[in-house]
Parts: sequence; structure tokens; C-alpha cells
Amino acid sequence: MPPLSWKFVGMLAAALVGVALLVALIYLAVRKIRTMVRVHRMSPIERAYYELDRLLKKGLPGRGLYKDFYVELTMVVRRYVERKYGVKAPNMTTQEFLGELARRASDASVQRIGDPAALREFLESADLVKFAGVEATPEMADTATGKARNYLTTDSKGESAARPN
Repeated sequence: MPPLSWKFVGMLAAALVGVALLVALIYLAVRKIRTMVRVHRMSPIERAYYELDRLLKKGLPGRGLYKDFYVELTMVVRRYVERKYGVKAPNMTTQEFLGELARRASDASVQRIGDPAALREFLESADLVKFAGVEATPEMADTATGKARNYLTTDSKGESAARPN
């Protein structure tokens, strides 16, 4: 057997590194897909709490990104309403959305959507930061988070999947 050349050893090492990278990439892709499937199978309230936890872990208010925080926070609540009640909340303005809720509230055959007054207060106060240029503070962000969590909790009282705060 002839002696190994450095060129051959280098190619072999590069191939091994390539295989290791491919295995790591496949592992990460499978893990990501499993997480996406798990999240997709969650109930609307479980998914809302999951999204809220992810948002809070981003720490946007701590970095001064209040507008981004409020946009994402309201989207958590709007997506929850869309998943649970079928209202295309993310695609509507706040006034259109609240009008749709009022229209549905007058129809006795439609499931009632949580506390409309609390939802209105939450969304309109968030709109002040998102669109009217109101400067938010950490306390305001905490209050908004509490209002969102309170709405989700009170709306989901009947669901067995609701988790305690």
C-alpha cells in the first residue's frame, strides 16, 4: 500500500467535514419542522401563549423597540381571534375589526368573542403607539402585555387547554 499523501488526507478531511455539516443541517431542519408541526397542532390559546412567550423573549421593549413590540403584541391577539373565531383580524384595521365584532355580537348564533370593551381598550391604546407616535415606556409595555394576557385568559376560560399565568 502506498503512503498517504497530504492531498488525499485533506480531501478526506474536507469530505468528513462536509458530511458532518450535512448531518447537522438535516438535524436542524427536522427539529424546525417538528417544532412547526407541534405549534400548528396547538389550540388557539396554547398557540397564543406560545407566541406571547416568544415575543417576550425577544426583549424588544428593553432595546427601545416599542413600536415593533406593540405591532407583534397586537398580532398575537389578532391571530388568536382569527384562529378561534374565524375573523380575519390581522387583515383589518382596528376599527374594521371592532366593527366586525360588534356585528357578530348582534348575531345570537355566533359565538361571543371575549370581552369586547377590554379588547377595544387594548387595541386602541396599542394603536396610539403604533400609529400616532406616542412614546411608550417600559411600564406601558408591561401594562399592554398584561392587558393582552388578561384578554386571552378571560376569553379562553372555557378551554381546558388554557394554562395558568
